[in-house]
Amino acid sequence: MDELTTTAAPEEPVAPAAVPAAGEPSAVDWENLVTGSRWKMVYHIGEQLDDITHGRIFKAAHVGSSDSVFVRAFKVQDDSRQAVWERLVELKGDGFIEAMEAAQAEGKRVEVVRATPSTTLREWTTHRKLAPGEIELLVRQLTVALHALHQKGAVHLNLSPDTVFIKSTDAGLRAYVGGLECAASFRGAGSFVHSVDPYYAPPEVVGLYQFPRNPALRAWDWWTLGRVVQEVILGKHIMGHILERDVSRQTQELKTRAEDMR
Repeated sequence: MDELTTTAAPEEPVAPAAVPAAGEPSAVDWENLVTGSRWKMVYHIGEQLDDITHGRIFKAAHVGSSDSVFVRAFKVQDDSRQAVWERLVELKGDGFIEAMEAAQAEGKRVEVVRATPSTTLREWTTHRKLAPGEIELLVRQLTVALHALHQKGAVHLNLSPDTVFIKSTDAGLRAYVGGLECAASFRGAGSFVHSVDPYYAPPEVVGLYQFPRNPALRAWDWWTLGRVVQEVILGKHIMGHILERDVSRQTQELKTRAEDMR
């Protein structure tokens, strides 16, 4: 019997990795996220600011319109942030700082949000005491904003006098919620990592860092709203009264003491 001969199938050609054309920025244009550069040829990158999530955040301006924005760059392990971002984009006009655009590739992510009004709630209350009617208006606006976020299946987890921004209008005070870098989905399986601020988090979560996705996380936002309102009424954080110190600028020593007191 003749030997059966076999011929190996020719290998499928492997397409080369896509390379941006000359002068065309990559998907996240990571290399141009430095002060003085232009990100994706659209935003002029300015001063770098502190970022609580260990990423990089810059003041920036749109080249065409000169609109002020913040550009934040950080690394991710999956697509969970993109899912939350899509919900944040839908919140335009609901009392949140506008989430504008984002890019993600190869574990790197960049997000652009509209620049916040210049005055935080902390700064505002440092220079003037809010009247009862203004406090009621503030609570109503923040309640509507948080409810809108929860309706989208996400939680904020970062509310504080430093992430609420105040603008004075003819109709009175207008509050805007920023600090969206910690927002997370409470729907679906799995868990997420979050760095807890002991001054603005419920006592039962202080000292923890990983949290399962659960609708019960909404209670965290409502608890924190109460703490923020308490601070507005008292004139300073309750811990400041207990420790008889200014705790508005937290140091590691103050955070440790706050954790120990929980």
